Formats: sequence, C-alpha cells, structure tokens
Amino acid sequence: MTDQPDTKAETKHEKFLRLSDARLERAVNHILLLENLAGPGYEHVDDEGQKLIDTMQDAVDKVATAFGIEAYVLPVSAAAAVAAPAEAAAVAPVTPAAPAAPAEPFPNTAEDMILLRVGSEIDKAIGEIEAGRSLEARAILMRLMTA
Repeated sequence: MTDQPDTKAETKHEKFLRLSDARLERAVNHILLLENLAGPGYEHVDDEGQKLIDTMQDAVDKVATAFGIEAYVLPVSAAAAVAAPAEAAAVAPVTPAAPAAPAEPFPNTAEDMILLRVGSEIDKAIGEIEAGRSLEARAILMRLMTA
C-alpha cells in the first residue's frame, strides 16, 4: 500500500483542487523568498525591485486570462497614497464591466475575485500569526496594503 492519492477515482475538479492548493502554496513561498533579496545581505538598484514586481504581475495577469478573469488594478491603498501622494492621485482603479446576463452566483465579477483573494490572504496571515510567524504574517498584510 502507498500513501499516494487514488487519482483514478479522482474527478477533474478534485484534481484541480489538489494541484492548485499545492502549486499555489509553492508559488507563494517562492515569492516570499524574493522578499529576502531586499534585505541587508543583498544589494540592488531601485528599478531591479520594480522589475521583479512587474514580472510577477505579468505572470498573475496571464493566469487571470487563462481563467477568464478580467485583469484589474486594485485601488491605491492608504499606505501607498501616503508614501507617494502625487503618484497615488494619478492611479484610478479599473471598474469591471457590468454583467450582461442576470445576476450569477458569487463570485462572478472581478470585484468578487478581489474579495476572495483578499479574504484568503487575511486568513493566511491569521494562520501565520497563530503559528508564531509574525514576519510572514506581516509580509502577507503588507502585500495586500500595497497591491
């Protein structure tokens, strides 16, 4: 007997859930490793950090497109507005188009997807706090504030 899941009896949705959970966790962990590059043990010039962020955003946009999710820009957070008020004032959130069909079950809009993403990230941050990993929780919450 093995500890491997019985993938023959697994539905396509079950397979999606199993693989997406594992892949998302690995992706987030690798992204968090990039944060270490901003520490005192490394040196970078200003635009190199932005290039990392732009590359990650491009990858997220490709995944959103693959799932048929409209690309969106999150509203500028209060923290970003304080840090760069002139730039923050120039950025306006993209409002998703109103659904053409009658109301569908949640989630059906880009705004719903934002709520789902933010809620799951807050849940992760709470889990990190409960596990005594405050730095990881802080990183998660800072990403939400500056997204």
